[in-house]
Amino acid sequence: MINTKFCWIILRDLPKKKAQIDTDVYEIEGSFRGFKQVISGLHYVGVKVDQIYQGFWSYLEPNEVLVKVFNHTSQQFEDDEPETTAHYQKLALGGAMDHVLIPYEHDSGEIWEKLTNHIHPPVFSPILRNAAVNIPVDNPSDLLMEQRKSRFEQTLFNQHGGDIEAFLSELQFAFVRWYAHEDIEALNRWNYLLQAVYNASEFGIAKAPKLFSSLIDILLAQFDCFPQDMFTPNSFVTAQANYLAEDMIDSDIDGIVEKGQDFEAYLQKRGVLSD
Repeated sequence: MINTKFCWIILRDLPKKKAQIDTDVYEIEGSFRGFKQVISGLHYVGVKVDQIYQGFWSYLEPNEVLVKVFNHTSQQFEDDEPETTAHYQKLALGGAMDHVLIPYEHDSGEIWEKLTNHIHPPVFSPILRNAAVNIPVDNPSDLLMEQRKSRFEQTLFNQHGGDIEAFLSELQFAFVRWYAHEDIEALNRWNYLLQAVYNASEFGIAKAPKLFSSLIDILLAQFDCFPQDMFTPNSFVTAQANYLAEDMIDSDIDGIVEKGQDFEAYLQKRGVLSD
């Protein structure tokens, strides 16, 4: 019986070097055609071309069979022809391709799910937002109010229209885009969002408590991906982390105080804060 939670990724006409799914890399051998038993959700898939990886991001629904072909001229993945796609979908669903597909590593998948669990349609977009967003104002007092907004308020309300899930989705996507593909632009965007929540203040927390109730689980999953040498008082990852922990604890909001204490305990365990 087919497990309808799983998906398939069929890849055609690949360079014969290495293939990547999320953070796992495999040597391409023989008649390799892709991956099976893939969990539904967001994934990065790439192949090594010369010294870099060329790939794509895709959100897979349960039981989906995604078929991509590698264009050697453009060195990009493209959708295959409809008839070819249907043919390979039928083969995959029937199990006829199992011998040429690599099983998805589910230990890595558990970590990947924690890193991407707020990314889903229609919120997901493979595009990072720009930190600079110009908001039209009608008079000087409105402009002054905009200038007085914190980075957190500008990001959540101006860039994401107040949509908490959109904010958390971008926070996760910026991180995994860097983590899976060493994308410096994505790392810079993640750091921008990180510093925004670090300096949100009790006022910002009170304006979006649902965001902060989910935030700490996201940050702990992301921080677990960093080596210990990133947890120093001067690291960009944790230099201002104590502000967030203190503000959440001082907020007196049920659920937020406890999450702030969890964050403080984690920072102590990693050596950022003293006990």
